[in-house]
Amino acid sequence: SRAVHVLPVMFQALKNGLVRLRRELRLPESLAQAGIKPQEVRYRVKEIVTATLEDPCCKTNPMPVTEQTVKKVLRQVAGYG
Repeated sequence: SRAVHVLPVMFQALKNGLVRLRRELRLPESLAQAGIKPQEVRYRVKEIVTATLEDPCCKTNPMPVTEQTVKKVLRQVAGYG
């Protein structure tokens, strides 16, 4: 169906828009670029995951937020995965 082909294009357009906005605002691309060492994130990963999963926003997120998802995002933004 047409929707199946449109969704990946929409997600790519959203990603591109967010990258442009980040650059325009001169925000760091990773936590490491913001001065947070990857080792610090790894050391505190359990604490960060717990706090994230307890956040009320996770309950209303359109996608389920799991421990694995949080860890994956942390690896990406911390620059160690």
